[in-house]
Amino acid sequence: MFRWTGALDRSAYAWRSGIAIAFLVATIVFFPFVNAAIMRASHCAPDTCGAVGLVAATAIRPILFVAAIAMVLGACIRRARDAGLKPWLGAFPPLMLAGDQAFLQFAGAGWAYPFSAGILSIKLPLYALLGTTTIVLLGLPARDALRR
Repeated sequence: MFRWTGALDRSAYAWRSGIAIAFLVATIVFFPFVNAAIMRASHCAPDTCGAVGLVAATAIRPILFVAAIAMVLGACIRRARDAGLKPWLGAFPPLMLAGDQAFLQFAGAGWAYPFSAGILSIKLPLYALLGTTTIVLLGLPARDALRR
């Protein structure tokens, strides 16, 4: 998942980018359950469980976000190289995902983690939607490839 050299054909790219996007979505959807399990495992008192959840989110969420972006970055750079594009153009979709870092990192984390970071509201993730669209477009064949 984290290789930066070589190239990826369309099927390998679809598989790897699908896993990376699923991992990113899973970090948003399942993190409240992971956080609740951490709080239960810590046997915290009712008045301190919020602090345990905040510390767990502060420690784990950035690592998961960076791992997901690195997975997408590796797949996109290798696919751009295989598609005949300059490899640095493959960095565009992950940078778009990183542009909505507030949404992708803080969504699903409860209220304490975004509040402690100064995030009072989360806007529509337009950059993440654009990044996901370019990830899909990078996997589509060129018109010349369809004529062969």
